[in-house]
Amino acid sequence: MVTQPWEITPSLEDLMHQAVRALEEAGLTTQDLLDEIPVVGNELMRKEYGDAFVDELERLHKAGTCE
Repeated sequence: MVTQPWEITPSLEDLMHQAVRALEEAGLTTQDLLDEIPVVGNELMRKEYGDAFVDELERLHKAGTCE
């Protein structure tokens, strides 16, 4: 008997339950993860484009000239 990939691949529901358990075991909430998105995004931008570029973007954004 041949096993089909969908027979061994976890369902989306199973993956969601695993994610919830992992967060609970780590003492985290979904909001904790969401709160980190801007921080990580800023770190990645600075790493990729450099501090001077990101600082200038932030300055322009605060001045209302960067959308």
